[in-house]
Amino acid sequence: MKTKKTLLIVGFLAVTMLIYAKFESTIKAKTEEQKTEMVAKSKTTKELSPGPPNPNEEPGWQQYTKNDPAGIFIDGEKKLELRYKFGSSEESKVEEPFVDGVLQGDYPNLSSLVPNVYLHDYSTYESFVIGGGTPEILEVGDVNALDRGDDIQGPNTSAPILLSWVTDTGEHKTIYKNDPSLRISNIKLYRKIEEDQTITSMLKYNWRMEDGFFKGYQFEATNVLKPYKGTIRVETYMKNSTPDAANKPVLKNITLDSHYPIGLGYTETAGLENPIFYIGSNRGLYMQYENHLRNVYRLNYFFNVPNPVNNWLGATSLVSTWDASSSKEQRAEAERNNFLNEQYIFNGITGVGNEQDNGKAGTNVPEPPAWISSGIKSPAFSMKSPVNESFEAGDTISYAFNVGLQKIDDTPSIVLDETEDFRLKGQNTYSLKGQWFDNDSTEIDLFYSVDGGAVKGPYRQRTTADMLGQGIEFSIDLTEPGDLKPQDHEIEVYAKDIAEEGTGLEPAESNHEFLKLVYVDDDPKIELEETMGSNLPGGYKVKGRYTGKDEKYKPATISYKKATDPDSNYKEMTVINSPNQTFEFTIPEKDMPDLNGTYVFSIRGENKYGVLSNVEDVLLSNEQTKPKFTLSKDSKENLLDQTAADYEIDFTSFAHTGLFYPLTIQYKVDDETEWQLMTDQSVGTMTAVLTEVTEGPKKIKLPASKLPFGENHVVHFVVADRFGIISDEQSVVFMMPGKPELILENKNGPSLGETQVVKGTIKTDYFPAKFQYKIVKNGETGAVYREVAEKDVIIDQTTGKFTFSIADTLLPAGASYDIFVKGLDKYNQESEEVSYHLTEVVHFKAKFTNSVGETIHPDITIDRELGTKIDLALEKEVQDTLTKLKQQYTLVDSSIPKNPVDVDSSTAFWEYKFTGRLTYVSSPEAFDFRLQIASYKKIRIDDPKVVGLPLVVSDTRESKPGWSLSVKLTEELLNEDGKTTLKNAIRYKHGEAESILNSQLLPVFRNLDSGKYDISKDWSPTGDGLKLEIAPGAVNALGKYHGEILFELSETP
Repeated sequence: MKTKKTLLIVGFLAVTMLIYAKFESTIKAKTEEQKTEMVAKSKTTKELSPGPPNPNEEPGWQQYTKNDPAGIFIDGEKKLELRYKFGSSEESKVEEPFVDGVLQGDYPNLSSLVPNVYLHDYSTYESFVIGGGTPEILEVGDVNALDRGDDIQGPNTSAPILLSWVTDTGEHKTIYKNDPSLRISNIKLYRKIEEDQTITSMLKYNWRMEDGFFKGYQFEATNVLKPYKGTIRVETYMKNSTPDAANKPVLKNITLDSHYPIGLGYTETAGLENPIFYIGSNRGLYMQYENHLRNVYRLNYFFNVPNPVNNWLGATSLVSTWDASSSKEQRAEAERNNFLNEQYIFNGITGVGNEQDNGKAGTNVPEPPAWISSGIKSPAFSMKSPVNESFEAGDTISYAFNVGLQKIDDTPSIVLDETEDFRLKGQNTYSLKGQWFDNDSTEIDLFYSVDGGAVKGPYRQRTTADMLGQGIEFSIDLTEPGDLKPQDHEIEVYAKDIAEEGTGLEPAESNHEFLKLVYVDDDPKIELEETMGSNLPGGYKVKGRYTGKDEKYKPATISYKKATDPDSNYKEMTVINSPNQTFEFTIPEKDMPDLNGTYVFSIRGENKYGVLSNVEDVLLSNEQTKPKFTLSKDSKENLLDQTAADYEIDFTSFAHTGLFYPLTIQYKVDDETEWQLMTDQSVGTMTAVLTEVTEGPKKIKLPASKLPFGENHVVHFVVADRFGIISDEQSVVFMMPGKPELILENKNGPSLGETQVVKGTIKTDYFPAKFQYKIVKNGETGAVYREVAEKDVIIDQTTGKFTFSIADTLLPAGASYDIFVKGLDKYNQESEEVSYHLTEVVHFKAKFTNSVGETIHPDITIDRELGTKIDLALEKEVQDTLTKLKQQYTLVDSSIPKNPVDVDSSTAFWEYKFTGRLTYVSSPEAFDFRLQIASYKKIRIDDPKVVGLPLVVSDTRESKPGWSLSVKLTEELLNEDGKTTLKNAIRYKHGEAESILNSQLLPVFRNLDSGKYDISKDWSPTGDGLKLEIAPGAVNALGKYHGEILFELSETP
């Protein structure tokens, strides 16, 4: 069963601030114009503002006079409180008023200015008794409870070193607390309650020297202590507040430095390894310590934080040997000489530290050479800023680090490489990295959640038994999409150990660590007011505007470098504290030593996350050289083409100073006053030379939309370098080609609904040609031109003769059409339109009706063009029909046209009117009873031959009353001798009745229907009709006999 220990965690933080400087006797001029050198080195960081917080301008700050600590709990049970304050952690001094007034260098209360981080434990412990005995109960309240009132481990064993420098001869100089000329004044303590209810503490004080090289200089020191995700962030600022009126020399090659001896009692004289270890992955350093109660703690210094220190080192105290007889001055001299002594700390102001090692987690940092022979094994953490070229009045140097205190016990614990980090847009994977610790489990499970969402895990981690208690690296990849979105996130991480089987214990859970992951989608831009200027004494002032996305990306820095110097690096010149802010700084005269020379400087911005803006270059020269270009001969005269999307202009060469490339081509058309940029068609690549470079050839496309078709144009060209210097102008001409001419062979004609074959000739010099036509029906509007497909045109390009067809389906009969045709040349120039007319053909009707409007004969259709006349008297079919109809009808004279008839509509007609009548349509001329032989027998003939036409009656009367037919003999059969007759010989049979004809009318037929009736069709030898019967012996004379019969038609039945 796993045994759980109760541990007390203790840590100390004593701060030492140093500034090393190289001194030069350059005197600042009293006016800007007379200044011989001015480097605006507003050195700052991406996290901190150019200066420390200003309690007089920023809301929320309150001044305090009592030095009570603030704190945050680092455990869930709220028994371990990480406290932070300035000065001693002794409970007896907490209630004392904070030091104020003026402090001299040997004043003991200088230690009150030291930032301190320590642990306050609300638990009780049994003391460890060597050799047995009864343990005592300890009420643990602060650090001094460790040794039952012994304060040799107190946090104030080191003293602040305020300023050090290196003279021209290389001698180290340090302003130390023992220096009697040091004066500290205006000491003020402030606090601010943040939105998360944590407390930020800030200490400000001024210091100066009353003697020596630094007499007359004034400085303002600021320390800020603020909680951040279970650690305390320590921010350090040093501002040169020397007034201009002091007319002091400019300080050169400055580093801000700090030295933190940790008073943990390492006093053995030999054989002890340096108790400082690497956290790993260049995150920082830590110490691990077991006190007399066998409680183990770990003190972490995290250096990979925003606005970090430049160099850091796990070192020893600045003094290795001294005895009680050594004076304060002697010890101070030793300390100020040893900080830049590689036997102790750094090898000069440019010396590197453990950051260059990237040491493996849990391994000791290299021992300083002085450690071996040191009589006091007092470990320390040392750090320094980058070398600043100058430290002028108003300049601030700053950096920060985080301090954390960590349990080392059977409960697992974790630390993250970063507690605040960022992810760039497009970076879809983020590696969450850190270390885990456990004293008795070689396996743990990691878990994480994003923005308080679902917990993901476990992610099993393993190590070996020899690594227990040491930091084990882990890494978990978070991806977008999935874990991450394009937004800021808070990621919570913790671990659980693996409970032994059969114990019934729940896995022990570690501390919870938080990472603020910022999503960076900023696209900063800078824009300079001017990109060209002159070389002037005193330098050149650059002005511009920085534009970023929003507040979270501030502050940003503006930097410059000399583009003509390949070894030049960007120098930060000023800081931007708003996403949209103007800026200005001065490029010093020393960067432009020759007033007649040409210089190019590159300017860029960078937001707090390192995202770079565009680069803008400034050209400084008192003699400007124009770029040059050459156009090909073929490009100078051009024909306009209505089908073209663009025109290609052939630039055969460009020439200009290499550093002034790329060039842009600009143009204007005709009388335009403004030059237009040909977008995305830059020329050449910048090379870092100030000699002439030739580029080309290059073909540039000019949009055809810029040259309206229909008139000639002149296009003017210039090229401009990236600084706006413009070449001499050259021009090209665009001329209109001659328009085509179209001649049609088609003539006007009737509209017959037939396919139209269009024929003609096109006259042009610009083949291939194409054709369009439109059809206007009956003069209607809205017709549009149709293009004839190339495959449907037959054309001889030599003669220009062409044909194409228009389908009959587009020209149905019954309408008039105007067909318009135009030709187009290869430039889409149109000819004048030509046309011909197809006149509508009217199907003129000649109608024939009776008195009641009934059609008595089918209409006769006569085709005539609309708008013409028709003379019906000359129309044979009409006249023949009239003749025929007049046999049965009576033509009404008024319906006979007296003049030609107008064909004035598509339904034009003429109506002939008739009245009906009863009449014989046809009749026989005679009946021939043929030759007969005289005999004593009876002679009978039943089928006389009908000579002529049949007997047909027509009744066209509109009233349809019916009719009847009677017959009588008007003249008996008479011999040709004129004397002999044959009486009662002619008979007429109708139905079953047969009657001898005489002078009396005999009704033989009735009809109640109208229309024609052929009576003779009913005549037959056995049926109706005329018969001849001569009695025996009735023939008295031979010869031909002739008689007459009358058929009488009655208008009633």
